[in-house]
Amino acid sequence: MFKRIVAAVFAIAMLCILGCGEQKRQAEPSLLEDISGVWKEKTGNGLMTLQYADKKVRMLMDDTFVPVTVGAIDNENNTVNFNIVVAATGKPAVWTIRQIWNADKSAFHLMLTLHDGTQDDFSFVRKISTDDLNHIASLETPPQAENRAQTATAAATQQAPAAPQATQAENQAAQPDEQAAQPTKVSAPVATPEATPALTVPVATTDNVSAVQPTAFAPSFDCSKVSTGPERLVCGSPQLSALDVELSQAYKRQMDLTGDKKQLKADQIEWRKKERDACSTADCLAQAYRSRIDDLKAVSSHLSKPSQFQ
Repeated sequence: MFKRIVAAVFAIAMLCILGCGEQKRQAEPSLLEDISGVWKEKTGNGLMTLQYADKKVRMLMDDTFVPVTVGAIDNENNTVNFNIVVAATGKPAVWTIRQIWNADKSAFHLMLTLHDGTQDDFSFVRKISTDDLNHIASLETPPQAENRAQTATAAATQQAPAAPQATQAENQAAQPDEQAAQPTKVSAPVATPEATPALTVPVATTDNVSAVQPTAFAPSFDCSKVSTGPERLVCGSPQLSALDVELSQAYKRQMDLTGDKKQLKADQIEWRKKERDACSTADCLAQAYRSRIDDLKAVSSHLSKPSQFQ
C-alpha cells in the first residue's frame, strides 16, 4: 500500500514538472520573433528590416521589399532559412539568417548568408515601430490585388468593340501624306500586354511557399552576386537598373577615348565606394548615378573633339 502511494505521488510530481516545462517552452518567444526588428549592416550603411507577425514574415533590404517564404527553422543552431527567387535568373534560392549571441548571452547580432555564400553581419537598431509597419505596407504589393487588376484589364480589352471601317478610313485620310506619320491598320482589337511588375510579392508564411515571378529588368552587373545594400536597391528598381546600364555605356565610351585607362578605372572605383555605396535610399542612388553619367559624358565629348579644339 505504501509503495502504491509513493508511486502515485511520484507520477503526479513528474506530470507537474513536465507541465511546467511545456508552459515555459510555449512562453518562450520563437526565433522569428527574436530577430524581428530593424538591423544595420556592420560593413556598410545598408538596413535590413524583418517583421514577423501572425506566422507571416516581411523583409526589406533598405527600401526594397524582398519576397520571402520561411523555410527550415533550426532552434538548436539558431538559424532560419528564407526561400527567395533570384531576380537576375528567376531561379529559387535560399538565404540563411543566424542568431549569434555574445559570451554572456546578453545580446546577439545576425549573420545573413546569401545563396552565393556572401555573408553580412547586422547589428540591432530598433524594434519594429508603427512607422516601420506603414513603410513596409507602402512597399508591399499583394499579388492577389495585382492579379485582379491584370485580369480586369485583359477583360476590358477583350470586350472593346472593333472600330468601324469608315472611321478607320477617315482617320487615315486625316493623316499627313508622310510615310513616318501613316497609321497602322487595325482589323481586330489589340490585346493590351500585361505589364510585368517590378516585384511580385507573395506574403511569406510558415505553411505555404508561393511562386515568385522574376523581374524583367537588370543592371549591368550580376544581381545574383550582389554584396551591398545599394546594389540590392539597384537590382530591385527598374529606374536604377536603367541608370546603371547608362553609366556602364558612358564609362565604356570614355574608356575607349581616354589615354589614361588606369586613372579612369581608379576614379570609377573611388566613385563607387564614396558616392554610390554611401547611399541608403533610391533617391540618393539616382542622384549619384546621374551626376557620374554627366561627368563621364562631358569628358567623352571633350575627348572626341579633334586635338586642335580640345
